[in-house]
Amino acid sequence: MTKLTKALTISCALLSSTMMTACVHEYNGTDQAMSVADNFPIEVAETTATLELAVEPGQRGLNTTDRANLAAFVSAYKQKGRGQIKVAAPTSTSNASSASRVAKAIAANIADTGVESGAITRTSYPASPGDAAAPVIVSFSHYEASVNNCGVWDHNMATNSRNVPWNNFGCAAQNNLAAMVEDPGDLIAPRNMTGADADRRSTVLKNYRTGETTAATRTEAESADVSNVE
Repeated sequence: MTKLTKALTISCALLSSTMMTACVHEYNGTDQAMSVADNFPIEVAETTATLELAVEPGQRGLNTTDRANLAAFVSAYKQKGRGQIKVAAPTSTSNASSASRVAKAIAANIADTGVESGAITRTSYPASPGDAAAPVIVSFSHYEASVNNCGVWDHNMATNSRNVPWNNFGCAAQNNLAAMVEDPGDLIAPRNMTGADADRRSTVLKNYRTGETTAATRTEAESADVSNVE
């Protein structure tokens, strides 16, 4: 082999190696191994829900609209509230005495809905002395869940030589989960277990010992056919 032929052979080999290297991508690393939850984590933050009920001088109780608004607010507290539900009346205002009576009526109304008295706190807040209709403020703490917005389309989904998920993969599902969860606090820690049904447990054990069926009796109204096609 002549020197020229040998040089050409080496040059072709180097060129082929360079071209092949240019087509090879790096191996997928730890960044590509992240799960959907890692890429789009659901963030849970504590926030405060408030309801302001205006109080006119001389007012003693709640009107129909206030009662309806309070009922909806207390229902939200039972569903996702954490800790105390607070009833704060204004001080140093011309309607302070009326606000105090209304705050007492509000606390009684909340208790009538089944909220334990120990979970209801009456307090006060400083309002402007010139505010003749300073509201009674009802509040409670709860959690809210959020996820980063979707919409990163900086890559061509038709070309994916590394076979990794696209940037928005799983983002919509995480956002839907954050919006649908009843109490985002459940994403931080599970709720306490409720007590067992002692009466039902006794019935099941009694039937088991006597050899009877332990299943609950179902009526015809509780059963149905999915289809009558044969």
